[in-house]
Amino acid sequence: MKKVSYISLLVLALYLVGCDKKPEDTHTLSPQAAKPIEVSEAQIRAGKEIHDKNCISCHDSSVYTRLERRMNNYPELLAQVRRCDANLATRLFDEEIQQVALYLNQTYYQFNLP
Repeated sequence: MKKVSYISLLVLALYLVGCDKKPEDTHTLSPQAAKPIEVSEAQIRAGKEIHDKNCISCHDSSVYTRLERRMNNYPELLAQVRRCDANLATRLFDEEIQQVALYLNQTYYQFNLP
């Protein structure tokens, strides 16, 4: 009976610890805290350079133009770039991830920026 109790407590503890964590892709800010994203040509050029160096090793541009898009807005696009960075272990800085997302958005997606 004690063995079952310890296992149950362990499972419960792990569940409670997991409930405390928020998904990494959820980057929401209150409307007061959110600043509009400013886009410059320098950011777009930097994003293209980073993209061409890192992203095309996995796929070509057809992934951005396919009919069954996985992203429907800019936050989803930014989250996908973060996932790709994590999967490739490229260790891009937040600013570089933002630049890649801005480049992809301007070149392919045309989502409204938050």
